[in-house]
Amino acid sequence: MEDLASLITFVRERYDEIESIARAAKGRTSGEWSDFGKAGLITLHDESGTITVEDHRHIATQDPARTLRRLDGLRLIVNRCVATLEVLERDDDHATLNNAHFVLHALALEFADHSGYRLEWAVPRHPRPVTGRS
Repeated sequence: MEDLASLITFVRERYDEIESIARAAKGRTSGEWSDFGKAGLITLHDESGTITVEDHRHIATQDPARTLRRLDGLRLIVNRCVATLEVLERDDDHATLNNAHFVLHALALEFADHSGYRLEWAVPRHPRPVTGRS
C-alpha cells in the first residue's frame, strides 16, 4: 500500500501544479479561451515563427476554465478510488481492488515524463484480471 500511497500523492501533486498554471493563465478573465480560426489571435512562436489553425484549436481546448473542470473530475476519480481501496482492503474484493489500482495507475500515465514518475507505475496495456485465486 505504501507504493500506492506514493502514486496517489504523486498524481495529486501533479494536479495541483496544473491547477496553479491554469489559474495563473486565467488571470482576471473568465479563463475561457476561444479560437476563431484566424492566425494571430493567439500569439505564440515556434521555430518556424508560425502557428497553424490546428495549433490554435489545440490551444483553445486547453483554456484554463476547461482545465480546471477537468481537474475537478479527475480529483473526484482519485478520491473515489482511494475511498474504494480503503473499504475493499477489508472486504477482500480482488476484482474491484484491481480496477481501483488500474485507474490510479492510468491517471498517473499522463505524467510519465515527470522526473518523479516511477516506471513501476506504468500501466500494462492488457491487464490480467484478478480473480482472487492463486
